[in-house]
Amino acid sequence: MRHGADFMFARHSRPDGLFRSAVSDTDSGAIDIYDQAFALFALAQLYQLGERPAEVMNRALALLHALDGRFKHPHGGYEESNPRSLPLRSNPHMHMLEALLAWVEIGVVEPFRQKAVQLVELACKHMIDPRTGAVGEFFDGDWCFASSPEGAVREPGHQFEWAYLLELSQRLLQVDLATERDRLLQFGRQHGLDAKRNVAVFSVDDQGRLADANARLWAQTEWLRACLVVAERASANEKAILWASALDAFKAVQNFLEGPAPGLWYEWMNLDGTFRVEPSPASSLYHIVSAFSELLRIEV
Repeated sequence: MRHGADFMFARHSRPDGLFRSAVSDTDSGAIDIYDQAFALFALAQLYQLGERPAEVMNRALALLHALDGRFKHPHGGYEESNPRSLPLRSNPHMHMLEALLAWVEIGVVEPFRQKAVQLVELACKHMIDPRTGAVGEFFDGDWCFASSPEGAVREPGHQFEWAYLLELSQRLLQVDLATERDRLLQFGRQHGLDAKRNVAVFSVDDQGRLADANARLWAQTEWLRACLVVAERASANEKAILWASALDAFKAVQNFLEGPAPGLWYEWMNLDGTFRVEPSPASSLYHIVSAFSELLRIEV
């Protein structure tokens, strides 16, 4: 972790407090809110371990200050770029909420709690479709669902991921999000699972109709994590249902982990249940560890 932090601070830090998305000769210098969210998340982990706490805290606050100064959206959240580019995306804000909650969880409340509450309010007011309870992916400049076909995209993996984060928000922010959490989880389980292959598919539309039946590893891990965590405080009947669903999710993850070499994984399952043989992206390790951490923590 120290090595990673040293590299990130030396090579990815920008003078304005933000972090470069990539270190290469072809890097455009564009800022991606998704990457800033993960930088903030990493800083929380370093702070919790007592690694250079003053420097880490200053970097976290500088990052938030830079985001507010350059990318703050008048209706909440952040623009994609400055000058503006569309569509706006929910995914970076989901990970920004995760990063802010990580700071709150280790006892550093403000300004992280206030910003987390604002993102939860943005999600509930604009990102989650009141008709179905499902969170969308792409939005116009006023946080309305994009009028293009992208506006109808609903990813089951993100229904599970948001359900987990709203459950975490309930505990850490002391706000009632049970209805929104349960509808997200219900939509993902009702419309996003392929019983024949026992996987969460990649995407459906805003009515729950299948859009992309390929399956990606990270969606299985989020299915697992959400069911485990929500089941903790569920009624006895609902707990049994969610634990059974978590077991199905664990079996799905296991299949992906039987990859081309020990310690690696398949990233994509095809429509016929076969796996694509291709390099294992390192980004999936984050999802695997996040899910298995909950699996190890919870006594089922």
